[in-house]
Amino acid sequence: MKNEYIINKQRIKEWSKEYHLHDKTSIRKFVAWFVIGCVGLLALIVSITSNGNRLYICSSVVLVLTAIYQLVFSRFTSWRIRYKACAHHYGVPEWVRTHEFTEEEIILTDHTFVTDYQYEDIEAITEKGNTVMIWFPNNYALRLYKDAFVEGSWEACKEFISQKRRK
Repeated sequence: MKNEYIINKQRIKEWSKEYHLHDKTSIRKFVAWFVIGCVGLLALIVSITSNGNRLYICSSVVLVLTAIYQLVFSRFTSWRIRYKACAHHYGVPEWVRTHEFTEEEIILTDHTFVTDYQYEDIEAITEKGNTVMIWFPNNYALRLYKDAFVEGSWEACKEFISQKRRK
């Protein structure tokens, strides 16, 4: 079975909106930055109302702005940076990503870069609309699209993966 789709700037931009808070680690980071932002905002209000020194006010402003960046904008800029790095490395503005499900392993081909994954390493599979995420250790996932199978179908692939994981 084979799943194949084109990666370009628009697709990566769409990815930045998906799976923002999908695991415990990302939720913890979100909560931590929210608390840091609230503490910074409270410190800013206290320092302004009590005529605090400028260094204290400036450091509170930096803390609040950093928290806002981490909470809202960092996932958008990190995807843009990742796209630019890949496009520069591959030398093309868009490339084909292929997931091939063989008897022994899952082979990911990103343009000319090839990586293989073992079925027994799969931790979970999640589905959301047309998107399927196959989760591996360390919060790494392979993204498939149900309608992007060029050989086989998602239903057949899901059953195949299930059989491979049971062995």
